[in-house]
Amino acid sequence: MAVTGLTGSRPAAARPSKQAPLVSWSEPRIAWETTGTTTNPTLITDAWGHAHLFFLSTDESDNQSALYHTEVDNPDAATVDVMTGINEYRLTADPYGRIHALALAPGNQMVYTAVDAIEAGIAGAWSAGERLGAAAPGIDISADAAGLLHVCYPTDHSVAYQRSDDGGRTWTDPVSVADMVDPAGVATFVRCVGDSTGAVHVTWAEAHPPNYYPPDGIYYTLSMDGVNWAPSESMAGQHYTMPTLLADPSGLVHLLWQGDVAVGGRYYRQRAAGANGRWGPTETVSPAGKGGMSGDAFLASDSRGTLHVGMNVDGIFWANRSTAWTTPVELSASLRDLPNNSGSIERATLAIANGNEIYVAFEFDFKRIYLLSGQSDAPESIRTPISNPNAPTMIAPEALTAPTALPPAQSEAVMTPTPTVPPWGLDPEALTGGDAGVRGNLAASLGTVLALIVVGGTIWSRRRPKGRSGIANASSPGNDRSAP
Repeated sequence: MAVTGLTGSRPAAARPSKQAPLVSWSEPRIAWETTGTTTNPTLITDAWGHAHLFFLSTDESDNQSALYHTEVDNPDAATVDVMTGINEYRLTADPYGRIHALALAPGNQMVYTAVDAIEAGIAGAWSAGERLGAAAPGIDISADAAGLLHVCYPTDHSVAYQRSDDGGRTWTDPVSVADMVDPAGVATFVRCVGDSTGAVHVTWAEAHPPNYYPPDGIYYTLSMDGVNWAPSESMAGQHYTMPTLLADPSGLVHLLWQGDVAVGGRYYRQRAAGANGRWGPTETVSPAGKGGMSGDAFLASDSRGTLHVGMNVDGIFWANRSTAWTTPVELSASLRDLPNNSGSIERATLAIANGNEIYVAFEFDFKRIYLLSGQSDAPESIRTPISNPNAPTMIAPEALTAPTALPPAQSEAVMTPTPTVPPWGLDPEALTGGDAGVRGNLAASLGTVLALIVVGGTIWSRRRPKGRSGIANASSPGNDRSAP
């Protein structure tokens, strides 16, 4: 594989950061609590401007993870499980008012499904799961401003890409994006977005089995047609991983990544959209020595174009950027004295509703999902979906005058063929809250663990929630936060 850039280069020194603008943050409240385990929250904003919270939860007597949904900005919304039998998922919202999900089902099979956003909490409203093929952990799906869907994922020793031009009804055949720099390496944490010019951007981290540690670095490539790809470019060297991409409406593409526990830090670059864009210099979001690998960072822009990030840096932090990154603000400080057997306060996710309402959610002790909100100084922006002849008829929120009755439970068994792709891509550090001392043993048993997770899974069925949702203020009042 051809590679350009400075392989192994260390991020540049931090630019002077300014104090974050005044944001009034609520105290974290419990959005979900279980006696089993819960993790992987994801916030997403639909084309109506409404925010949704999804997360995985497993009952203590059950070995199948269920994907739950609730409406963030509707206090009367129920928390309902909409899919079962998955161990990884990614979400995107298109401009037509639909939410699209890509999940890893039994046998490491990618399964695609979608729903009108207003019916996301109704299990029977989701489309029948469609298998797109085999993949390793690290999958991604995104919708661009034109409504095209982009899917990217790791295969044996390469990265693959597929696209849908009709809202997920049909998909292109898989195309190889890039091979690994080292033929023995594997791709992890693959991410892709389409920008305002139609260009497709793909980034990924590389690692080596059997330990998958330290990560070998971050790579990036671009295509104008989804078939022909530019030579891969090295964005960061060894010990850097977990990239995040965002293409904003103004024509900028944003890349954020993180250091592992040995080096820490959160780093950022941006470029203009299209084939002629060039990456700007590396900026430091959070300094070296802070944090390890503890879940994706999530980027979103408000109505003024200010970039916001929710991230894990030895706690849950938020920062934003107009011309330079502000000092990160801790959002989980009031929870530090609560009982926490695992020590985990991780998996931050962020979304912005109506142009200026910032929502952040995160996992606590694998038992709770916390949610909080803040108001940016950007103006409110009321959104409506654009017309799409390929999409099914949508239901406007105003049309629902009473809670929608849930349909009878339905189930579609998913076949479990022999995996053609080994279960690569999960760094053991991400499973242990950054504890480097058990990396080797966990990595050695990684395949066995994932196999146990996915065996016998059934997807797209609805059950009664076995945890509870509700509101509970954190123990410490006030909005004073500390910076890392």
